[in-house]
Amino acid sequence: MKFLKRSVFLILIITFFSTSISEGQEYFPWIFKKDKDEINYLYNVQLKKIVYKNEFFKSQINYPYLQIKEKYIEKEKENINVINKINNEIYNYIVNFKDNIEKQSEEYKQEYESSYKDSSLPKFVYEAYSEYDVTYNKDNLISIPILTYEFTGGAHGMSVLKSFNYNLKSGQELKLINIFKDNIAYKSVINSYIKHEIEKNKDLYFTGKDGFKGIDDNQEFYLENDKLIIYFQLYEIAPYYVGIPKFEIPFKEIEDIINI
Repeated sequence: MKFLKRSVFLILIITFFSTSISEGQEYFPWIFKKDKDEINYLYNVQLKKIVYKNEFFKSQINYPYLQIKEKYIEKEKENINVINKINNEIYNYIVNFKDNIEKQSEEYKQEYESSYKDSSLPKFVYEAYSEYDVTYNKDNLISIPILTYEFTGGAHGMSVLKSFNYNLKSGQELKLINIFKDNIAYKSVINSYIKHEIEKNKDLYFTGKDGFKGIDDNQEFYLENDKLIIYFQLYEIAPYYVGIPKFEIPFKEIEDIINI
């Protein structure tokens, strides 16, 4: 069972890191194409870890930290404040995830120990893992998808993909609408693309009332080199064995309607 759980998480990581609208415009910090005043150079992305293990819980948490280069610490304080804000948001997300699973393991431990004599409960070790990638880091934009995996008993664990997409000039988190130029029916563009891709392998996806209906205002996405990646969580539009469905839209196919 332990090997199976790790294998499932490994498969999800490999799949994750090797990826094959009433439509109105809201006010939001602009993305400037080819901005000369780029600030991505201010930092290096460092790997941080939270590793812990006891009888009923273990964690192997990897998360990113934007480390300011020493020579800029006193010169770029306004931009550094923005980067620190991003670091804090990522850290809080990761710690909340880990703490939640650990709290559940403590509750399970009490329940298990109270029923130990009659052996009514199997003994599980609750698990929390995370991995990340920096898929876009230029033009004052950054995209960092983070994959978390939890096992709290049962047949298999659950994974969640959360992307941190930011405009580094403002520190604001990007929404999908910000990627597109004004007055573009971006939901229709993306919906058509996804429906076309689903048709190629329609046996992999839910149909009818459980099938893909279209993206919403808070559609999850990230940027990756020269592509826009639209993704969905487990069970959202496909069975568990499909993993996290992702749809790659090359920038060159939408270059006339995007700000990047």
